[in-house]
Amino acid sequence: MLLYNFSYFCYIIARVSVRIIVGKEKRNAIFKKRLISPSSFIMKKYTVISKNNIKAAIRKNTMDYRILFDRNEGDLISEIELNHNDTFVDIGANVGTYTLQVASKYPKNKIISIEAHPNEFNALKRNVIDVNNLENVTLVNMGVFSKKDELTLYEQGIWTASSSAFIKSEKQIKIKCDTLDKIIQKLENNQKLVIKMDIEGSEYDALLGGIKTLENCRKIMIEVHYTDALTRKENLDQITKILKSNNFSLKIYENGLRVIGIKN
Repeated sequence: MLLYNFSYFCYIIARVSVRIIVGKEKRNAIFKKRLISPSSFIMKKYTVISKNNIKAAIRKNTMDYRILFDRNEGDLISEIELNHNDTFVDIGANVGTYTLQVASKYPKNKIISIEAHPNEFNALKRNVIDVNNLENVTLVNMGVFSKKDELTLYEQGIWTASSSAFIKSEKQIKIKCDTLDKIIQKLENNQKLVIKMDIEGSEYDALLGGIKTLENCRKIMIEVHYTDALTRKENLDQITKILKSNNFSLKIYENGLRVIGIKN
């Protein structure tokens, strides 16, 4: 933690110094273009930090610290309560924000952690295996979609958690995708599922390919995103329609940003 605090101190000094020289607006443009964040001043490739009962590796030149330790995820985390035989499925795990917290709270429950982006998956794997040695977590490097396919994933700068198949940008990579049903079928034996989904606009397509999975799901938590083709409201409408048709009672939070489905 001392190493990260030092890098954050260097970051503040750099922001103040550059603002004095070129002004606030030019400073902001420079930092945005060059993807400068507190982690840019970490001396090593990554450093391991422990905070709030979570231990993880923070990579240089990323937003890992904010994603793992400094985001207001209380609403959804507080909604994740597992019974002894529940399996938690983390769809869009990124570097492990939810996976690590759930694994810490429920060390005997099975966790399936799915992440499509290869760099984020490698960081997730490091956090799960190298840093925490979690034996109850199964890792899947795959996109979740309505069919087996190869998709273009558009990267959104330093905010790696926002890479999307439906919001275009200049930087892009190809990823392999499969349906949620096929992914879960290979790994799970009729356990009850609790699902968290945060996949930047691909939510509806993932649900279309997960109808059988939804039969075994007793609770699902989805972060709803807009896309180049749909507003958040339009995406929410199609998501709620498919959840209701699969017998979920719904709670909607933060003007449609998050939807929680529960089976009675």
